[in-house]
Amino acid sequence: MAAQHSSSAGNGASDEQTLRVRVSDDSTFSAGRDPAGGAHALRTKVSGELDLPAIESRLDGNLGTAADAPATADGGTFSLVALVKRLLQKLTAALDTPLTALRDGIVTAVTASASALETVSAASFQTVQTAATGANWTALAGGGCKQATIYNYTDTELELRRGGAGATFPLPAFTGTTVRGLANAGDVQVRRKDQDNTPLTVNYELEG
Repeated sequence: MAAQHSSSAGNGASDEQTLRVRVSDDSTFSAGRDPAGGAHALRTKVSGELDLPAIESRLDGNLGTAADAPATADGGTFSLVALVKRLLQKLTAALDTPLTALRDGIVTAVTASASALETVSAASFQTVQTAATGANWTALAGGGCKQATIYNYTDTELELRRGGAGATFPLPAFTGTTVRGLANAGDVQVRRKDQDNTPLTVNYELEG
């Protein structure tokens, strides 16, 4: 098979180029481009044939198939699919151990916290008046209890203390707080923080 191409310049001068292509019976391919008498050629010889089944078989051997079992070692000869399966197994094991430990730790902590909570067997609502002498303290009434929740429904800040002495705890207006670990409601005392002599009503709930 052969093909020829020629062209001429528009000014009348001849600038003929020739392209020759030949495929011989022995599968030799040659091409030449011949500008102004010069020659450049490319030759190659094609041998053998494109064996698609063989290529597919080799790819299957290297990449593997979905049915491949996970690789049994980090080294050795395994398909890519087998190595990926082994990696996923190791990753799952690596994540599962700390997550399980974290879950067990949380469960233990929650269980311990629940055990430490006060067990309420009875509850009652009470009120008490702050002292007519504002600097004096008034103990909560109501007897034995495990905790007391005190509500300040007034527009005046109150203060609390435990055991008749020690540091005081502020209770701002329109707030509440729970005092735990009590044996008796009288362990908690209350008064106006501004120590004004006008009594205020303090609401609280005792839980035994």
